[in-house]
Amino acid sequence: YNQPNPWDFNQFIYESTISSDITGYNLLFGLMYRKQGRYKVGFTVKTPTYYEISENFSDVGTSYFDNGDTYTISNPGTTKYNIRTPIVLSGGASFQLTDWLLLAGDAEYTDWTQMEFTNNNPDLQSENRVIRDILQATTNLRGGAEVTLWNYGVQLRGGVAYNPSPYKGDPKDYDQVYYTAGVGV
Repeated sequence: YNQPNPWDFNQFIYESTISSDITGYNLLFGLMYRKQGRYKVGFTVKTPTYYEISENFSDVGTSYFDNGDTYTISNPGTTKYNIRTPIVLSGGASFQLTDWLLLAGDAEYTDWTQMEFTNNNPDLQSENRVIRDILQATTNLRGGAEVTLWNYGVQLRGGVAYNPSPYKGDPKDYDQVYYTAGVGV
């Protein structure tokens, strides 16, 4: 009994490639107030970032058979789309409590539901509804301290950063916490 294809099938290789060209722009505005070196207070507004993305993509599937036959299917294409990220509001302060101790902290607010595709493409417009349904606003928090060691000109620094997940319903262990340390001379 002679078995027809695909009984002599040997291997299938699938390659998907994307080459992207990304351009974008935004503005960052900030203010800072200093009081005689004892404390500083600042505020920034980062405007939405406007991205234009052009992509060349290709999906290629190749089947190899024991009898030496090879079949290839290719699906190349191009696409262009635009994305606008949300506005980011930040505020922070630092306090020189003593000659040897500086404390600092800041908060950064981003409403991720405001991110959107700005094209008139109906498929991407439906993704904007998904973005509003699955994302939420977040407030990233950062704090730190700097200790100056006497008159040696050495500073020890330590800090912590907390970045909550922008996805609605994520458990707390999806939030990111970073600990930092440093030395300045």
